[in-house]
Amino acid sequence: RIPVWPCLLLANTAKRSAALHAAFRPAASFGRSQFLWSTFALPMASSASSEPSPSGAGAAVGDAELASGSVPQTCNGVSLLGAAEATQLDVDLMSPEGGFSIDQLMELAGLSVAEAATEAFPLASGGPEGKGHRSVLLVCGPGNNGGDGLVAARHLWHFGYSPVVVYPKQSKGDLFQGLVKQCRNLGIPVLPSLEDANAHAQAQGAFPFACAVDAIFGFSFKGGPRPPFDSILAQLGSGRLPVLSVDVPSGWDVDRGDLTGTGLQPAALISLTAPKKCAVLYTSGRHFLGGRFVPPGIVEKFGLRLPPYPGTRQVVELGGWAHSCLVGNSCLVTPGSPPLGSKLVHGQGRTMAESKAESKADESKASAAETSYASSNGELAVVWVTAPSDGSEARDLAGAIVAAKLAACVNIVPIVTSVYEWEGKTQFEDEALLMVKTRSALLPKLTQFVQAKHSYEVPETIAASVVGGNRAYLDWVRGNTKQP
Repeated sequence: RIPVWPCLLLANTAKRSAALHAAFRPAASFGRSQFLWSTFALPMASSASSEPSPSGAGAAVGDAELASGSVPQTCNGVSLLGAAEATQLDVDLMSPEGGFSIDQLMELAGLSVAEAATEAFPLASGGPEGKGHRSVLLVCGPGNNGGDGLVAARHLWHFGYSPVVVYPKQSKGDLFQGLVKQCRNLGIPVLPSLEDANAHAQAQGAFPFACAVDAIFGFSFKGGPRPPFDSILAQLGSGRLPVLSVDVPSGWDVDRGDLTGTGLQPAALISLTAPKKCAVLYTSGRHFLGGRFVPPGIVEKFGLRLPPYPGTRQVVELGGWAHSCLVGNSCLVTPGSPPLGSKLVHGQGRTMAESKAESKADESKASAAETSYASSNGELAVVWVTAPSDGSEARDLAGAIVAAKLAACVNIVPIVTSVYEWEGKTQFEDEALLMVKTRSALLPKLTQFVQAKHSYEVPETIAASVVGGNRAYLDWVRGNTKQP
């Protein structure tokens, strides 16, 4: 039906199944008021810049680069989709042969985003003052990306979060109005502006927003953002609040990146079904893939190369992503390579029986790997501390930290080169780097301990939450650190 086509063109986010599964993100300390929108976002920017981004990683890809083929069709062995391919894939999913409906796909996508957000932004750790990420802001656009955000808000509420939705241009369609009603039935505020969200938080005495979900624009977005989204993107791009972008950082061109200079480099990106071409320019955080519902026939038709999903999970992290895509295109594959994860495509000299045998072997290996793997759930952290590279201060400090049971282990990298500004001058200095394995709850005591014993006036202690790892090693870290 003709009215469905606008949805098809916007529906990349509606077909995606899952999102950014784990988090290893900074756990810095901030004052409560810093994450209220009055201090985070105001005064509102009048508009996003219409000038192109500067060249370099994370900027944009130009016509010459596209023409020369320097933008790879795969990265790290994972397929990349352009706007045309992503649109056609949506059409096929929602065709009579595909069998999916728009509301079904939107529900799958929103649930996936919410599930992933619980891993990326844990309730119990990180966030302002280390009190977790309970208060989450979801900014929803007028299309299917916004619908994904509304679904995610509902699920996050059931997961124990306190979501607040900003929905400046509400769609009048029955599907979207139903999603809004579902949110409001749970007491989730659905508000027209960031200022309203900030006023609501202040009136409720709510904890400041700890993180945000960018569900504004999807892969069909063209041109520059217009009001009110230009100023919203300027604020999300300021970097004062960790942002999870859904499928494409809002305002980016799906093929060429941040052409209009929004400056948005989110803390995490969830690509859905397959990463889009602009994802090779995403270098600021962790990259995850969701979409564990794509049938084998579509995988085969599009020649998709997709990674296997572990166990029953709906998301997989794409480790070492952009570096190998941007440096020498080392991840390019030759046309005709068999799609990764496809159980039906069995060419390249393999019989179907051989393919099935390989698949069973891969599943057996994955099962064995999962037995030894355990999630940290934000309980553990790695802390970086620098110290003078000459003398014994780094070794003395590491020994004191372990002796005090503030860490189970400290690795020392003897020399790293630090570049920083101090007293108005750019400094280049060799330092030792300490990597401290500890409990997240011990971060305040560890910071005080380092401050008291360090020779620097302003010693560095920054922490990141551990996603997970070898179960036995994580237990060993717990057993060799003091109880908070």
